[in-house]
Amino acid sequence: MIDGNGGPPGIEIPDSLLDHLATMIADRLAERLAPPKEPYMNSQEAAEYLGFKGRTFSKKMSELAESGRVATYRDGNRLLFRREDLDEYVAAPPDRFR
Repeated sequence: MIDGNGGPPGIEIPDSLLDHLATMIADRLAERLAPPKEPYMNSQEAAEYLGFKGRTFSKKMSELAESGRVATYRDGNRLLFRREDLDEYVAAPPDRFR
């Protein structure tokens, strides 16, 4: 049991709760860090991946594509985004693409 040393006095966290939390955190990290199954995403999937919400996702993705801030690919009429390119866009310094 953790007795709260270094934290607020009187807080005790049972080892079983710590183990449960550690397992939950490890599972979530594994999901996020697992290699993607499909490297290409459509506009809606890419918008969700970038955290865009609401009905404007299509407009936001079109703006990114048309401005050249994110590379796009075509499969017939479908506009596709590669996960690697989206990761690069997110990781880039703010003034590089924006």
